[in-house]
Amino acid sequence: MFEKIGARPLREAAAAATKPTQTERSKATSGGEFGGELDKALEGVRGALEGADTAAVDAMVGNGAPHTAMIAMTKADLALRFVTQTRNKAIEAYREIMNLQL
Repeated sequence: MFEKIGARPLREAAAAATKPTQTERSKATSGGEFGGELDKALEGVRGALEGADTAAVDAMVGNGAPHTAMIAMTKADLALRFVTQTRNKAIEAYREIMNLQL
């Protein structure tokens, strides 16, 4: 029934729309999406560390509250621990893959 009204070109168009483009394939192959997300995470950690430093200096000088500095330092500590654990898991996975017997 659908063949009569031209459903075949619609099916081909739908199939073409779901196929990844050359840009998407090269991005996935080069790890562009993962690398970009990793860069964002590292920038967030760097920002948290810089914010903690600024808050600590402000608290020592008397321009900021000590509890604000402690909160900023705790956030930076947690972010750094998370990135460190993520790195450790990635290295562990890499080593496990390299030890696979083919």
